[in-house]
Amino acid sequence: MSETSKTTCIRTKVRYYVEQGKRPFFFTRERTEEEKLEYPVNSSEELTPGVRPWVDVTAWDGTHANLSLDENGFQKVTCPTKLAVKDFYDKETIKSVYYREMEEAMMRYTGSKHVMIFNHIVRNDERITGSMGHDTNADIQSFSSGVHSDTHPWSAERFYRYLITRSGNKELKQGAFIYLTGWRNILHTPVVDNHLVLCDQNSLVVPDDFMIRDLHSYDEDNQYNYSIPQYVLHSKNAAQHKWFYFPKITRDELILHKQYDSDTSKRARYAFHTSCKDPTAPADAPTRTSIEVRAMVAFPDHTPNTIPFMEDVEM
Repeated sequence: MSETSKTTCIRTKVRYYVEQGKRPFFFTRERTEEEKLEYPVNSSEELTPGVRPWVDVTAWDGTHANLSLDENGFQKVTCPTKLAVKDFYDKETIKSVYYREMEEAMMRYTGSKHVMIFNHIVRNDERITGSMGHDTNADIQSFSSGVHSDTHPWSAERFYRYLITRSGNKELKQGAFIYLTGWRNILHTPVVDNHLVLCDQNSLVVPDDFMIRDLHSYDEDNQYNYSIPQYVLHSKNAAQHKWFYFPKITRDELILHKQYDSDTSKRARYAFHTSCKDPTAPADAPTRTSIEVRAMVAFPDHTPNTIPFMEDVEM
């Protein structure tokens, strides 16, 4: 790590998890009548206040820290976009133009042969849509409110299986895959507050720091409710965790970060993340406006095969 990144940092707060006697849960949709009997509230935090405490952390400037996907779980790359700011509020333009840009970028920076983008999220705290505020199907959502990974090995493998079955591409039944996110500031002004902050997996105590949270959500495209496990972080070893952010990141840059990597030989297979306030940000700073695209990035020629659960899939 360079001298610059050693001396450039902010003190901020992020939300971890603590033990509560049962698995944390979170609804991003309305609960069914049956679910209301088991879950009287939308989240475990409402049921037991304090299960997601704010913890003071240092976030280091990752600009010159030589961070990489396989060594740390995330990296910043140069990747301009052709889209104007207004285009990021048009779903069809995003899917027809931006998805293609992201497919090319993900293949270029990971060396993969296939990229399957399956959704995106636009975040702007001043333009939130959706009835619940945290509705994962809303067109515009708020910033992340707690340290998490978007998935869990079981969830990632299950969804990869679904995408491969739907694609009909038999080549993708073997090798390796990464559940990958590409995050971008879409404004012409750099980000100065509500940064995306990411934890270097090398600083985690594994598996002690990992906790499972149940996410209950809704698939808008296929119109069904679903529940999946996700990983969140326990706060007990927070003092050991190394957090990074990228101050003044521009729209010509992209942060790639792993949600899950099927290759168990990799040094970093996850990138726990959230948003954080910047105490040095000016009071009149523009609201961070960003987009993140989620994809399954496939490596069918990888050896050994790290996805044997696909062998029984008929295509």
